[in-house]
Amino acid sequence: MTNIVQKMLDEGIEEHRAGNHKKAAEIYHLILNKEPFNPGILYLLGDIAVRQGLNGLGINLLTTSLQIKPSSEVCCALGCAYKAEGFLDESNHFFEEGLKIHRTSELYNNLASNLSDHGQPEQALEFCEKALELEPDNGSALWNKALALLTQRKWPEAWKLHEYRFHPNVATTSHRRAIDAPLWEGQYVDRLFIHGEQGIGDEIMFMSMLSEACERAKEVVVEVEPRLIELVERSFPNVAVYGNVQAVLAHEKPFDAVVAMGSLGMFFRQERTGFPGHSYLKADPERVEYWRRQFAMQGPRPFVGVSWQGGTIGTRIQQRSVMPANLKFAKKGTAISLQYGKDAEAQAKEQGFLFYPECIGKDLDELAAMICACDMVVTVAQTVVHLAGALGVDTHVLTPKGSSWRYGQGTGYDMPWYGSVYLHRQTVDGSWANPLEAAKQAVNKVARRIQNADK
Repeated sequence: MTNIVQKMLDEGIEEHRAGNHKKAAEIYHLILNKEPFNPGILYLLGDIAVRQGLNGLGINLLTTSLQIKPSSEVCCALGCAYKAEGFLDESNHFFEEGLKIHRTSELYNNLASNLSDHGQPEQALEFCEKALELEPDNGSALWNKALALLTQRKWPEAWKLHEYRFHPNVATTSHRRAIDAPLWEGQYVDRLFIHGEQGIGDEIMFMSMLSEACERAKEVVVEVEPRLIELVERSFPNVAVYGNVQAVLAHEKPFDAVVAMGSLGMFFRQERTGFPGHSYLKADPERVEYWRRQFAMQGPRPFVGVSWQGGTIGTRIQQRSVMPANLKFAKKGTAISLQYGKDAEAQAKEQGFLFYPECIGKDLDELAAMICACDMVVTVAQTVVHLAGALGVDTHVLTPKGSSWRYGQGTGYDMPWYGSVYLHRQTVDGSWANPLEAAKQAVNKVARRIQNADK
């Protein structure tokens, strides 16, 4: 490499590290014109492609780089690209290949992340420990260790490590709010601010601890996802509810302490007996009656709410979804679509399910009323699980063999956060036969009960 090319490379890497990917790519392409098979340049361009979501292009560039000159960095990038597209086996393969070249904390941690999110916490913990041996303060490894321990329901140790979701090097959707108050440590205070975090389902799940937190404060202010405001206000009438932190700062006086909703587990969910499992959200009773009348005009009971798709490509949509045709259970019942997404209406109508635009979830208070009007719900792992469980509706979840920590692992059928939720887990990875049969039996049981009551 000539001095001129080296100078260009240094400039490109500087732009790359600063996040100026377009400028960096322009420089790399100029170098590639002179050295078409430079493995380092192919790797850098592949890395930029993956960061921009162009994973197919990134995989091609990185694979070519790896063939020319094997390196653990390229293997790591390839593993990340395949994971982003939902190819978990390929992702694991390249992380493992990278470890054969050079053991790094990042590669061990990436394997731990894959395994933890796929219901294999024991193996995930092994890789977490190996990552921490190489880098004891690796925040991502400590975060993945928390997820593995939560999957195993080892609550005390898991909740402590769960705080690493706020570590600057951990890529999560959780972030602390800019509130001038100390972090809450569980003591009684006059004014407590609690803010939501992560996805809507997580927010609903963590909200099960809100009543207990209210017992330790004279006044409680809560920030939640805006679509949850009406539902939360009705369910917790003594709590001030806002949809964003700016509104809180504009209307509220100073607080004595602040806490993220997911951190409440440290104080209230230290053991299995600490999960009361009762319902805690309240739908609008008038809207519930409205929906019952609507359903009754369209078909007979039982009214079975169904949803068949959950997640995104990055959160394993293929493993978490079933064909809607598989949710035709009760011959004498009526299926109501609770599925969100752009194709939900067409898919529901194709199967003969009742479909109402309110099920899309733009108004979660209305969706809650629809769910409560159902006799039961059959769903895959998605937001409907948490909403129905929090409302106390009889809910049956078609659960992958390898699930996220919220659904536990192994042969467990319970979801401790909710007393009305039952898990029907795959016994064979990828096969829905057993979960669907279990759900069908549950629907038929409810149908028989309703028919007997009507006689």
